[in-house]
Amino acid sequence: MSLLILLLCFPFSFLSQTVHLLDEDDSLYCISAWNDQGYEHTAEDPALLYRVESMPGLGWVLKKSLYKDELEPKWPTPEKLWDWDMWMRMPEQRKGRECVIPDVSRSYHFGIIGLNMNGYFHEVYFKKHKFNTVPNVQLKNVYSLKKDAYEVEILNLLK
Repeated sequence: MSLLILLLCFPFSFLSQTVHLLDEDDSLYCISAWNDQGYEHTAEDPALLYRVESMPGLGWVLKKSLYKDELEPKWPTPEKLWDWDMWMRMPEQRKGRECVIPDVSRSYHFGIIGLNMNGYFHEVYFKKHKFNTVPNVQLKNVYSLKKDAYEVEILNLLK
């Protein structure tokens, strides 16, 4: 069995501070509690958020209208043998939209055995992921995550 833990500030504090972005920015696909690159040696700031050009799994939210209007009508049937989470990551579904993620994940996958999991994969990918243990973190860059503001911020960082 594969299990996912949503920790301390998710969904309440983390999600309550970010979910409004989905209504305010059509370039967003989801808000995710998981950072694919959030390892113990790379993630350190529980208040920092990013936009990413992927669809991280393990605890996410998207707009109901996105699901009902775009995803549900073409949801993969069992005969297609698609993993729904891999299907969600495909460019045909994302359509260039991005997701907001935390520097330090708010969820953690601890199941070692499951349909898409084995001990080796868990050891090399999940075991060293950092996860937030600080409750009620005040996120610091929420409004700069809207597309135009974020792109300006990235350009300034690259100068």
